[in-house]
Amino acid sequence: MKVAGGLAASLSGRPVACRLRLPLPTLLCLLPSLGIVLVAVARDARDVINDRLDMDARTALTELRLSDSNITSISSQAFIEFPNLEWLELANNRIDTIAHDAFHGLSWLELVELQLNRLTVIEKGVFAGLPKLHLLFLNSNQIQRVEPGAFDGLSSLATLEMDYNQMETITAGVFNGLVSAVVLRLGHNQVQVIEAGAFAGMSSLSTMYLQYNRIHSIQDDAFSGLPGLARL
Repeated sequence: MKVAGGLAASLSGRPVACRLRLPLPTLLCLLPSLGIVLVAVARDARDVINDRLDMDARTALTELRLSDSNITSISSQAFIEFPNLEWLELANNRIDTIAHDAFHGLSWLELVELQLNRLTVIEKGVFAGLPKLHLLFLNSNQIQRVEPGAFDGLSSLATLEMDYNQMETITAGVFNGLVSAVVLRLGHNQVQVIEAGAFAGMSSLSTMYLQYNRIHSIQDDAFSGLPGLARL
């Protein structure tokens, strides 16, 4: 299944069984035709009207859980009708493609779970426009390459998990923009080379995991600019 801009249309255009769970204002929506159990949390229970996931409810949702849903790709502006999302779970799918503006309009997003998918490259700007993103999970994919600028604009990101991938080289400046990152996990990759300036701009980093790689070359100044690094 592809998650596209039609995600919301799919929800509103089909019979959707939703019920409110207390004490939290939570919608549990069953979409048998798509094989999805969608759990979405609204800011206010009053936004849930007539047990339908209508437009007002969509704009109020703060959590969208689509893990284990057989999703294969995420298209342009896929979540545009969910502007108040803070938590987005997309783990354990078959995602191999993410459009460059897939997360457009999600300025409140704090967490993205993309672990256990089939991503091979993280393209430049794919996470642009997410100034509040705090946690990003990309572990257990097939990532071989991260383009320069892939993490531009993620000034609030504190934790980036990229362990259990297939990265061979950590290139200079690849993590530029992650000025608030405290934890970086790169263990269980195939890293052989760490270039000079690989972690440039990560001045807040305190913990880095690089265990279980194949490192044979660490260039001079590879770890420069990391004054707070306490654990490696």
